[in-house]
Amino acid sequence: MAKRKKQQKGTHQVRETTLASTSPDARFQFLEERQKKVLTLIKRKRTELSNLTEQIQEIARSMLSHGQPIYEQAQQLDREIHELFQEILTKRKLGKKSKLEIREVYEILQFSGRISPQFDEDDEDFAREEEAEAERSHPNGEDEGFFGDEDESQWGGHSPFEETHSPRPSRDMRKLFLKLADRFHPDKSADSEKREQYTEIMKEVNIAYKNGDFARLLEIEQQSEREADIETAQNDRDRQCKQLEQDIKILEQQYEQLKDQVRQARNTPQGMMVKEYRRAQREGTDLVEESLEEFEAELESLEELRNFVRRFRDKKMTIKEFLQGPSYYSEQDIINELAELGIYIHFDS
Repeated sequence: MAKRKKQQKGTHQVRETTLASTSPDARFQFLEERQKKVLTLIKRKRTELSNLTEQIQEIARSMLSHGQPIYEQAQQLDREIHELFQEILTKRKLGKKSKLEIREVYEILQFSGRISPQFDEDDEDFAREEEAEAERSHPNGEDEGFFGDEDESQWGGHSPFEETHSPRPSRDMRKLFLKLADRFHPDKSADSEKREQYTEIMKEVNIAYKNGDFARLLEIEQQSEREADIETAQNDRDRQCKQLEQDIKILEQQYEQLKDQVRQARNTPQGMMVKEYRRAQREGTDLVEESLEEFEAELESLEELRNFVRRFRDKKMTIKEFLQGPSYYSEQDIINELAELGIYIHFDS
C-alpha cells in the first residue's frame, strides 16, 4: 500500500512538472478547450432548467384548464357547508350540550381539512386579545418576527423561502460589462446602420449583465472579436492564460449555481409533479387525468357532506344521527385521522 501511494505521489509530481513545462501556446489551447467544455455544461444545464420550468408551467396550465370547473364547484360547496353550520348554530334552538357537540363536529371538519378553516366572533375576540398582549409586550413596536432579528440580518432582510434571484454581478463581470459597453456604445459610430447594430448588441449585454450571466457576456465578447478579426498577440500568452483561468473559475461557479437551481426546482412540489408526470408517461398513463379523477371523487364526497348537513338543518335527522356522521365517513374515521396529526377529540355518548 505504501509503495502504491509512493508511486501515485511520483505520478502527481510528474504531471505537475509536465504542466509547468508546457509551452504557453499549448497551455492556452488547453485552457480554451476547458472553457469550451464548461460553456457546454452551462448551456446543457440552462436548457435542463428551462425545460423543467416549461414542463411545470405546461402541467399547471393543463390542471388549471381542466380542473378550474371542479375547483369552483368545490369552493361553492365549501361556502354552502359553512353557511349551513352557521345557520344551525345561530338560528336553530339547541341545548347547550347539543350545540357544543355540533360545534365540535364543525371544528373537526376544519381541522381535518374536509372544509376550509373559518374564524367566528369568539376567535376574533381571542385574536384581538392576543394582539393587545403583543403590544403590551413590545410597547415600542419591536417585533422579533418568526426568525428573530438575528435571523433576519442573516438572510439580508429576506425570507430564506423567497424566490432565488440572479446572483449579484461580480467585479470581473462588471469589468467585462463595462468593456463591452465601451466597445458597443451606439455613440461610438456615426454610421446609422452600425449604430443600430450596436444598439441591439447592447440590449443583449444589458440582459446578460442583469441576469448575472457571465457566460453570455463572454460569448458576446468572443463573437465580437471573431467578427472584428482581432488577432491575439502571440507574445502575450501568459496574460491571456491568466485571464482564461480567471474566466473558467467564474464559469465553474455559474455552473454550480445552475446545478443548485435545478436541484431546488426538482425538490419543489411542482418539480416532484413533473417527475410523476414523466413516470406516468413512461407507463402510458395520464397524470392530469388521474389527478382530475381524484378531484372529482373529493368533489362527490364534499357534495355528500353538504347534503348531509342540509338534511340536519332541515330537521330530517336527529342530533344522534348527525353526530354519527355520513355513512361514507364515520365519526371514528375523523377521530383516527386527527389522532395521526396529534389532535385528540372525544365525543360524549
